[in-house]
Amino acid sequence: MKKVIKFRDWECKLSRSEFGNKVACIVLSDVNDEQPVAKASVNLPCYRIGKNQTFIKDVRENEGILKELIDNGIVALPEELLYDDEGTLVDIIEPSLMI
Repeated sequence: MKKVIKFRDWECKLSRSEFGNKVACIVLSDVNDEQPVAKASVNLPCYRIGKNQTFIKDVRENEGILKELIDNGIVALPEELLYDDEGTLVDIIEPSLMI
């Protein structure tokens, strides 16, 4: 079963996708009509990261998404914090999104 979280005005189901360089991407879709709501991840190819890690974009239109993902047990901050202006590195801990 897919995990559902609230992000702004939407109830969202989460799914895992990949960027072209095989980096994990967390996508939020509306539970009612399955339309895309947000791409939580941002691709920062200058960093080498693990297969169950991604950078979360928590600025501009995605502001607040990192807190929702952490509070709902979807992602966790790694022991070594890595933050870029475009995103924060996280470990994906929701089993349905892991490979």
